[in-house]
Amino acid sequence: MARYQAFLAEVLMMSGRVDEAEPLAREAVAIIRDRLPADHPDRAECETILGLCLVELERHQEAEPLLLNSYRVLKAKEPHRLRTRTDSTPYSRCTRLGQAGKAREWRAKLEAQESAAQQPQK
Repeated sequence: MARYQAFLAEVLMMSGRVDEAEPLAREAVAIIRDRLPADHPDRAECETILGLCLVELERHQEAEPLLLNSYRVLKAKEPHRLRTRTDSTPYSRCTRLGQAGKAREWRAKLEAQESAAQQPQK
């Protein structure tokens, strides 16, 4: 149920109804956090949708932990979910919104996260 609610939020967001999408996405994340572990791809996908709603609303600080964690989980466990989503990264979303400065910041954060993930564990 929570995933469908998150997908409805995504549809609303994509049709420009972000103010309606954000509460739905937030509720979906609350539901799914009670049911799935932090590294579950379905949870990460719902968190991505909420994070992208927050980017649309220019609430980048609130979006950042959701998006960085969900990107890490999806990239590690189900990278095909990243490739099949349009605007699936905050970088691409900010670029589309004409927020070049924020897009560069997000790109740097995602690259730093990927670089850290490739470092050997000590």
